[in-house]
Amino acid sequence: MKKQLFLIAALFAVFTANAEKQLIVECGNAAQITATPAVGYHFVKWNDGITDNPRIISPTTDETYTAFFEINEYTISFQNWDGTDLQTNVYKHGDVVTYNGEVPTRPSTAQYDYTFSGWSPNMSYTATGEVTYTAQLMKQSANILSPSAIGTVAYWSRNNGNMAQCQRMVE
Repeated sequence: MKKQLFLIAALFAVFTANAEKQLIVECGNAAQITATPAVGYHFVKWNDGITDNPRIISPTTDETYTAFFEINEYTISFQNWDGTDLQTNVYKHGDVVTYNGEVPTRPSTAQYDYTFSGWSPNMSYTATGEVTYTAQLMKQSANILSPSAIGTVAYWSRNNGNMAQCQRMVE
């Protein structure tokens, strides 16, 4: 008895890159085919609408299977030091990520002023996954003035966590 063989062609299309794999399957046998997306893409479906990947096929004739992929999209957020949302956008894999809002701020306290110093984690300017960036604000010394004896002003100065009482002449 002569064996019947079928040629299976699996086509993988990802926007700019195409790949083709051929497989020969004996009649009555099953075979597994797998569509592997390029970095930044995800598998959507086969040309026959099946969404299983990998999938088992049992051909009865020569067949062609085409895999369809889509580019990944990521939600990227920026928040202030207190968790307040500053900006949230959806970017496609590889897009340039930008923050277009106001410079993040934090109210001064009696001891400190705050200056924006960057994002945590360090900002990646290319979208490669979901991420939330949190504004980092660096403490700066704040001077607390109080009137003292006539002709002098006594004040406290805090710098890098150290508090010192100072006096200066006022004319």
